[in-house]
Amino acid sequence: MVQSPRMVRSAAHALLATLILSLAGMLLIPWQQTTKGTGRVVAYFPTERPQTVQSPIYGRIERWGEGIVEGVKVSEGDLIAVIRDIDTERAKRLADQVAATSEKRRFAELKAATYGRQVLDLVEAREMVMQANRELIEEAKRKVAAEEQALLAAQAAERQTKSNTERQQRLFEQGFTSGVNAEIELRKYEEAVAKVKAAEEYLSAAKNYQAAKVAELEQKAREAQTKVDYARAMQQEALGEAQLTTKELVELQGKQAQFASREIRAPRDGYILRLFANEEAEMLKEGDPLFTIVPETSERAAELMIDGNDIPLVTVGREVRLQFEGYPAVQFAAGWPEVAAGTFAGQVVAMDATDDGLGKFRVLVRPIAGEPWPDDRFLRQGVRVNGWVLLNRVTLGYELWRQLNGFPPVYGGESKGGTDKDVKKVKLPK
Repeated sequence: MVQSPRMVRSAAHALLATLILSLAGMLLIPWQQTTKGTGRVVAYFPTERPQTVQSPIYGRIERWGEGIVEGVKVSEGDLIAVIRDIDTERAKRLADQVAATSEKRRFAELKAATYGRQVLDLVEAREMVMQANRELIEEAKRKVAAEEQALLAAQAAERQTKSNTERQQRLFEQGFTSGVNAEIELRKYEEAVAKVKAAEEYLSAAKNYQAAKVAELEQKAREAQTKVDYARAMQQEALGEAQLTTKELVELQGKQAQFASREIRAPRDGYILRLFANEEAEMLKEGDPLFTIVPETSERAAELMIDGNDIPLVTVGREVRLQFEGYPAVQFAAGWPEVAAGTFAGQVVAMDATDDGLGKFRVLVRPIAGEPWPDDRFLRQGVRVNGWVLLNRVTLGYELWRQLNGFPPVYGGESKGGTDKDVKKVKLPK
């Protein structure tokens, strides 16, 4: 029989109506989906990131450059340190070795040039000898031809005298001539036969002479070619020696240049971050770190580590909202007017193809044109940063339903609540 007061009933009805309206409104209130990453500020170009300069030689730090302490600003080419080699006579010995090797190379080059000229002279001498022997062979050929003609003439005379002898013998037997004429013709025939035999001997001797000259030409050609080949082999040996000496000289000059680099200078403009060696106290090996320099840069980027579950959702060109360590996320009356919104805009420009071994993927973010980040003197390399990669705009009801079901933020680049092109992106709530 006791009833609630009218005010209580009205308040309950109002709360119930508000709850119903809130649940209905959640289906329409927009929500920005994000994936979070943490990281640090780095230089965009790798050459402008912190660099550790190493010792090029063995030795000790003789002295640091004027005013060189940790945190000091240096310019490119400024003297940072001077290293003293342990072996004080090493420079002189290297110079002597370089001079001796240079002289050795000069001798090898002169030797190669001498043998080169000798090759040319031997080739010319070979051609002269062969030409002379060719002329002798031609002369022998002409002599053979002459002896062949003489043999033909002797054979013709033999046939003629033989015919005359036979005719005189018949006439003598018939009594038409005396025996003296027959004997004279017989003697002429015998002389003709002797001349034919002599002509054959001369022809054979001429042919033997020609063959001997041909063989002599071949022998002299081989001998001359052997001399030329030997001279060329010696020339190649000398050239090889010169090349080998050149290699030794280059190595010595490299060592000499390395030894000469005892003055360590700043590779670029920047700040000395750490000095790793003590003056006149520590022994340095080649490759030991000397100091770390942080180059000056105006091209900065944020290096975020994104979980492997979310990396498929991140693409090049996605907008990112960044919150830098040490910058407030509320409005101040004075101080940093550029950080009044609390976060800064960025854009994904690159992603690693593989993880860091712990399931995290590196994403590189650069500022968006027209929305600068804090000044260099406030935002140094290494400052920690939180980042939210903006995905799609959806309704709050869909986001709650997705979170309760453990679904990924995006299905194939599009969600029930719309796409990036449908609704203008908003900044994260503070």
